[in-house]
Amino acid sequence: MSLGADFSGTDDLNPALEWVSGLPALGEAILRRLTTSCGTLDPEYPDYGYNLRELIGTAFQRFVVEQFILEQVLAEADVESAYVKTLDLSPDGTVHLVILVTVEDRGEQSLTIDISKLTSSAFFAEAA
Repeated sequence: MSLGADFSGTDDLNPALEWVSGLPALGEAILRRLTTSCGTLDPEYPDYGYNLRELIGTAFQRFVVEQFILEQVLAEADVESAYVKTLDLSPDGTVHLVILVTVEDRGEQSLTIDISKLTSSAFFAEAA
């Protein structure tokens, strides 16, 4: 199974136009979904996106937010199942998220995502 490849970049394209593939590409694809407001990508994809940055400074219902996160994660074709392990919104305005993602032929992986108003990052590690 191939997880595909794409130009690297989450907040913007990597200036060097570097390619990313495998789990890093999947991590970036999920991160882009979670930093894009629903319906703003393209009219052909009205359900793409759930911008976690919009939660910063607001009260939210954890269960509802987890469901929106899971909808976006499970929309990626390479993801078989997913579970939100950690969802924290710190006082400094950073969203910290850990999702256990099952990927075909790779088993369960832990995806850690950190999002602030200006930056975002995602990385996979094998789940313990």
